[in-house]
Amino acid sequence: MKCEKCGNEYTSMYYFATETICKDCYTRMSEEEKQQIINLQSPLLKNPIEIRQGFGLRFAAVLIDFVILWLITTLIMQFSDFNELINQFNEILKEAQTDPDMLKEAMDFFFENIMFYYLFSTLFTLCYYLTEVLLAGSPGKLILRLRIGTADAQHSDYGKLIIRFLIKHSFYLVLIISLLTKNTTLYLLTFLVFLVVAIGFLFVFSYKRQALHDIISGTAVYKLKDLKENN
Repeated sequence: MKCEKCGNEYTSMYYFATETICKDCYTRMSEEEKQQIINLQSPLLKNPIEIRQGFGLRFAAVLIDFVILWLITTLIMQFSDFNELINQFNEILKEAQTDPDMLKEAMDFFFENIMFYYLFSTLFTLCYYLTEVLLAGSPGKLILRLRIGTADAQHSDYGKLIIRFLIKHSFYLVLIISLLTKNTTLYLLTFLVFLVVAIGFLFVFSYKRQALHDIISGTAVYKLKDLKENN
């Protein structure tokens, strides 16, 4: 991208104050020239950081996704014997508190009778969030007309979206492996991974308005109307 004033080449729109004028040249312009540029050019050409979505709308999208997933999984579980099996498992755990030898029996019961439901729920959740790769947004984001774009406010390619998806949902991936391998150490690791991802989401409060998975994958979240087409 080249600045029409100084002719310098820049790697992204981050270095531009407008579509065609870099920040350095823009700061040297008179207030009258700046106002003319502002009036002539689209508000979408502002610094991409300024149009990224921070905590508010992104958290609202998370809540919408949570409610949708909770309703679907609850309905599915109601038509299965999941609740009955959980009650049995809890009873075995209560007895295991006074009889340590029964702890193994409790774990065997879990892996033989309940693990399938957790595995199904986890896989279903991952499939639900695949829309973040296919449509650049979870259903919650789509409802609020938010989209995942590149750091410089362009529509993202699948490569960045896949990397973002794998990092953001690494908790579910580790959980699936732990359930399939019956590895209790990996199962405990899922909580650590979840904690890292959760803390990483709080990065949206920073100036750059990117969660940790956005920073690593080179993405950010915008309103759909604010995204530019790739050059």
